[in-house]
Formats: sequence, structure tokens, C-alpha cells
Amino acid sequence: MTVILEATAQVLVREGPERTTTNRIAERAGVSVGTIYQYFPNKQALYVALAERHVRRIEAEITAVVEALDVDAPLPVEAVAPLVVTTMLRSERAAPEVSRQLYRLAAQDAAVLAPVAAFERDQVARFAGLIALYGGEPGFRPVPAELAATILVRALGGVMRATLAAT
Repeated sequence: MTVILEATAQVLVREGPERTTTNRIAERAGVSVGTIYQYFPNKQALYVALAERHVRRIEAEITAVVEALDVDAPLPVEAVAPLVVTTMLRSERAAPEVSRQLYRLAAQDAAVLAPVAAFERDQVARFAGLIALYGGEPGFRPVPAELAATILVRALGGVMRATLAAT
């Protein structure tokens, strides 16, 4: 199945979604079209599986960075924001063309967007756990950590998706 997903990514990047076909993917993977249909009922299922693989890779990179942190207490959002931005941008640079094509597809297809949306929900929960509540500054109203994490993850994710999909 890995060879099929890798071939899907390569054909998608080279041909774009409009010209990507299961025949081209099968040819690139060195398998029959029937083999593809044993694992994936249609091209959309290939794209969804590719999106799932893509976000799992990004999540693994973020997990490694977060686990390497040596913190005994929650961090202010000002400390978490650069961590999130740097890690997500670095992970997107690993496969920018695949990201670009997946985000283009996700903008048009809710099924392809679903793994990305689930990833963002997971990251909100992860970063909310790292972020301390605001407080201590006179006149500044405390912001719940989950709200701060949601704003951070959605803002960054939205900008990245929109930028990659438009280029």
C-alpha cells in the first residue's frame, strides 16, 4: 500500500488532480489498476489516505519536538507559538508540493479535508496542555488555554493551507 500512496503523491504533484488517474498511479507504482482497487475504492479514497499519511508525518514531527521539551509547568502562549510555527513550517517543507496539492484538494473535497481537520483538533488539545492561562498583567483578562491553542493552530493552519493551495 505504501508504494501506491507514494505513486499517488508523485502523480498528483506531476500531473495535478485533474489529470491524475488510477491508471497513471498504477503505472507509476508498477501494479495493476485492479491492485489499487483492492485497497482503495476510488481516487478520492487514495487522496484521503494520502492526506492521512501526510498529517501523521507532521504529527510525528510535532510529537518529537513537544516530547523533547523539558517543562515542569504550562508555558505562556508566547513560548508555545514559535514552537508551533517553526515545527509546522519545517514539516510542511519536507513535502511542499504534496502539501500544496492536498490543500488544493481539501479546499474542494470535505473527505480530503477531514484528516486535516482532525489533525488540527488533536493539535489544539496538545497545545492547550502546554499553554498556561494568561494572567498576572494588570487589566488583562485571562484567556483559556484551549482558546489560545485553537486560535494559534487554526490561524497557522488556515494561513498555510490558503497559501499552499493558492501557489
